[in-house]
Amino acid sequence: MLYSGRKTVWANTRKWFASKWNMFDAFNYALFIITIILRMMLTGKQFDIVRYFYSFTVAMFSLRSLQNFLVDKNIGPKVIMIRKMVIDLVIFLSILAVFLFSIGVIYQASLFPNSPATPKLLESIIYIPYWQLFGEITLGYLEGDDIDNCTRDENIWRPAGGVGRCPEHKPFVPFLGGVYMFLTNILLVNLLIAMFSNTFQEIQDRSERIWKFYLFNIIREFSERPVVAPPFIILIHIYRVVRYVFGGENGKKEEPNEF
Repeated sequence: MLYSGRKTVWANTRKWFASKWNMFDAFNYALFIITIILRMMLTGKQFDIVRYFYSFTVAMFSLRSLQNFLVDKNIGPKVIMIRKMVIDLVIFLSILAVFLFSIGVIYQASLFPNSPATPKLLESIIYIPYWQLFGEITLGYLEGDDIDNCTRDENIWRPAGGVGRCPEHKPFVPFLGGVYMFLTNILLVNLLIAMFSNTFQEIQDRSERIWKFYLFNIIREFSERPVVAPPFIILIHIYRVVRYVFGGENGKKEEPNEF
């Protein structure tokens, strides 16, 4: 009997985590608990970390409300499209990372040779190629022009970990930068648009069937939930635990599920 009870609890736990929304809830709850703990521990200037966690927690709980749009016939499929497109975006970023790191290493090795190995070095490799994706050309930087308040004195920039160093002048770097922006802003971005268009069309062709499927899941999920809203829902859970522990459900005939 004990084994059967454990098996039931494990099966219900697996069933609960099978839903992506429930996994998102678990993440939000864990994030909220961490935020509360940090709120009680950190003070002074470190309290900014708590503000970041609070704002991120509010943002995550706001995104959680997207599930409510699934019941709408017009908006529901769009939410599914967003989820599918995020998967496409992750695949695209894995391809983009190859181009980004490649040109970033060229920039760093050419414009700032013999830079000290510091955590700032990795940021420098990614920084310029990343913003070039959004049209920030930084042509003067690529041509080796002096940046405001920069120095070419190694005795100054090396102890500072390479911070404030002026870029070297290398004629082929602007050309490589143009090739990189051509490939990323024209080729890869259009590839991403094509992936999004394909995903949109796939969902749009089956929008009504997909909407009915998710609508059914939401109705079934909410039919199994307690009527009481949070935070008073904890009282229902306590009642269920007490009833389960003291055998209130033993021998109880299970009502047929209309779903």
